[in-house]
Amino acid sequence: YEPQYGARPLKRFVQRQIETPLARMMIKEAFPEGTTIKVNLNSDNNLTFNVEKIHE
Repeated sequence: YEPQYGARPLKRFVQRQIETPLARMMIKEAFPEGTTIKVNLNSDNNLTFNVEKIHE
């Protein structure tokens, strides 16, 4: 957080690291309604996406 910029750097980080990769995943794959996608931070400090499909 930087007072002169407010939360803008955080917003850009979320867009680059979460929103864009997630949107690309959603374009490539059709996830059924109710699918849960969890974002985790691994031991290498990289974000990972875990798709949990609903059980019918």
